[in-house]
Amino acid sequence: LRKRYKDCEKENLKKLDMNKRDWEIDVLDRNKWRGTVRTGCNAWEEKMIQYSELKRACRKGTIESEINCEHWICLMCDRVLLSKAGYVNHEVT
Repeated sequence: LRKRYKDCEKENLKKLDMNKRDWEIDVLDRNKWRGTVRTGCNAWEEKMIQYSELKRACRKGTIESEINCEHWICLMCDRVLLSKAGYVNHEVT
């Protein structure tokens, strides 16, 4: 299924931690809007960098299991998979 523009727009606003109800009002003030978008993008990029570092640490085994790092290990090849869907797909192949 293809997403509608409206669905993509809501998803992007959610990623940037913007209020879905008041964003149209924020757009009217261009400087405020640009600052909000820039702040949201920087926060999102930082979150993605932290997630990728956590993902790598889980994969390499340098992180202890006390931290909230849920992962699945393949019984055949000892590969670390970070999502259940990825684990199921890996098991099929």
